[in-house]
Amino acid sequence: MRVVQLSGRKNKNLFLFGAGYVSLLVAVGLVWNSLNHILYSGVDGQLFQHLFLSQFRYAAPFATSSINILQGLGSLYSPLNAWANPGYLVFGLLNPDSARVISACYFLAVYCLATFALARSIGVSMVPAIVAGQFALLAFPPFQLEAGLDILFVLNPGFSYSFSLLTLALCLLIRTTSLSHVLPNGCGITALVIYSATCDPGWTILAAISLGPAFLAYLICAGSLQVAISRAIVLAAAGSIVYLAGVSDYLVTLGTYTSRMYFRPEIHGEVQIFFNVSILFQSRAAVLTYWLLACGWLFGVIFSKGRQRLLALICILYAICLLFLGGAYLFFDIVWTMPLPRYFEQSVYHIFILGAVVGWFALVQEYKSLLLSCIRAVKRRLKAGSLPTAWAAVLTPARLLSHIRVAKKFETMSLSAAPLFEWAVVLTVPAIVLYYLIAVVPDRRGIYIDQPVPDTGFIPYLRDGIGMQPGATFRGAVTLPFGDRTKTSASYTRYFDKSQIRLLMGLWEREIPTLEVYGLVSPPLFYFTSRLLSRPDDHFWRNGFTVTQLEFPVLQALGVKFIVYPIPIESPYVVLRQQLPAPTADFTWHLYELAEPNLGNYSPTRVYRVANAKEMVELMRAPGFDFRRDAVVAKDIGRGLVPATGGGFSVHSGAIRVWGKSDGDSLIVLPIQFSNCLKHDGSGQIELIRVNLMLTGVLFHRELDAKLNVGYGAFSPQCRRKDLEELKALKIQPDRKVILSSDNWPHALVKVEDLKRQFLDMFGQMP
Repeated sequence: MRVVQLSGRKNKNLFLFGAGYVSLLVAVGLVWNSLNHILYSGVDGQLFQHLFLSQFRYAAPFATSSINILQGLGSLYSPLNAWANPGYLVFGLLNPDSARVISACYFLAVYCLATFALARSIGVSMVPAIVAGQFALLAFPPFQLEAGLDILFVLNPGFSYSFSLLTLALCLLIRTTSLSHVLPNGCGITALVIYSATCDPGWTILAAISLGPAFLAYLICAGSLQVAISRAIVLAAAGSIVYLAGVSDYLVTLGTYTSRMYFRPEIHGEVQIFFNVSILFQSRAAVLTYWLLACGWLFGVIFSKGRQRLLALICILYAICLLFLGGAYLFFDIVWTMPLPRYFEQSVYHIFILGAVVGWFALVQEYKSLLLSCIRAVKRRLKAGSLPTAWAAVLTPARLLSHIRVAKKFETMSLSAAPLFEWAVVLTVPAIVLYYLIAVVPDRRGIYIDQPVPDTGFIPYLRDGIGMQPGATFRGAVTLPFGDRTKTSASYTRYFDKSQIRLLMGLWEREIPTLEVYGLVSPPLFYFTSRLLSRPDDHFWRNGFTVTQLEFPVLQALGVKFIVYPIPIESPYVVLRQQLPAPTADFTWHLYELAEPNLGNYSPTRVYRVANAKEMVELMRAPGFDFRRDAVVAKDIGRGLVPATGGGFSVHSGAIRVWGKSDGDSLIVLPIQFSNCLKHDGSGQIELIRVNLMLTGVLFHRELDAKLNVGYGAFSPQCRRKDLEELKALKIQPDRKVILSSDNWPHALVKVEDLKRQFLDMFGQMP
């Protein structure tokens, strides 16, 4: 009989679980179908959609790292593995509108289920666990707008994936209570971490940092020595495997080999404003949300026990730590290149929500018997007399004590013992979402409307001239320099600052390569462009760079064939092809063509060996230096060179196919960034070397037909370590410093008066 009851209860819980989440996904899917444009919204959202489609066309399937031929001289793709992530894979299978909805539904399902799994792991009963998972949808659009939460999942709902996967790893740790759990749970944690690092290494790093305190708390507060030892073994084993497999080194080198970290003193960090600290400073709705969360955590500490109380404490301590981190961000004299404090906050929204739901349910459970007793007393008094008399029967101290005694009779009653109550609770959130669809969605159709890509009028011309196709020969790139500040108008400056990324997006979507990049900038690329293609007092931003000085031989060597410029250029290096007035602006776009750019056909024969980067730059600046005939290297090549003929290259399935012929030993310089991670599979005497500080040189004998692949990945990070060692050997290092001032950065906290101004601005602008 006992077995039958347990089986029936299990089936009932399964039905509750299925009904709660299926109804939720259906309701949310209907909302997203009506507000399709809010998914993958903004410039970043459009960029991610483009990157997914581009990876399917140009990257090798399931490759962790691949060359992005459309950006920054073959920069690596933003490290999002579209092939290994089902939420991204749908973009290669469906039309964009359907793909956005299905992708977001997938990520929401995983996010909610991870929250539910964590709830069950800490002993939360079925109904509150389901509700906590359902409320996690508040982190997704458009519901985050109503709760005042951050917009990270508006830009890309897939950012939640790493948070979800590492939350599931935390569940496995909590469920490790004996040595018999060590092997299966250790394998599960290892697999989840490796899979997360493969899908999205950048957000895996943030998720690991954010959830690390929770892992540590449930290790230290295990409750018994045996449990603590078992969990310690699981973490040690999983950490050892991740380390020995190279995954941890991959995450470290991925974050280190970027200009935003390596050249931190030379890069503008985020503007130091309260908005970037926490949602507390973003809207009044967020203040109310935080108040409800904090009350829930407090109730959890008071009324819950064991692992649930520990989770409530973790939420409180984490919120305090976030405020300290925000203080460091605001008041320390540093260039902030780490993730913003609000991103750390976003990574634990689901845990904050779970902690609050646990606390509120604990409060209701604690006082349910008293509540039922008071309700009965009010009903009796209402039948016999007036409403004030009824309230007096409840609130008079003596009467209240009597109700508490009567309430003892109801202590055996459980919230989970009332079937109608359970079904009503688990269907409440989906019902609210459906009401939102009917009553609120029509008023939200105007939110997050993206501006169209600014049209310079040159895109069709550039597409015909240098547009790419998988496997097609590279025909050159285009650059959009900022221009000379002394000659360009103020309206152009505003237009360029606001529209540059959208302009680049329009080019990439039409498969037109650009010198510029939006994403991860390698230290050699940053050093090269900042020293050779910009003025000494120019400042760079952390996710890209802007050409401000037209050095035509340098641009030719980088494969640039076209220049889009706002003012006329008088130079024998360029020929004007078109000019068109800019839309809604008071300047004219000029399209210039450079003769004889490097298309993989530059074959220098005069090679100079130079020991460090600064001397390399000086040599390349010299008037007599000709990139067609001259090359700078860091080590002897050990052979005489003759010019190669017929050189060129193409990109397909993540590999660069390069070809050429020679009467002896030759060097071909590709307009592709060099890395020790580039490997070749050609036969004969082929060697890849660093040329001109950052470009890829291919040494070969007589005939060249080889494929170059990126050998950098989650299990092979050693080549990037070698790149970092070369940076030190070449002395590629920062030697400038960004000076923050309220004149250049009106929101920076430089003086005490700035703090007062920020407070006034924040509360004056808070919606």
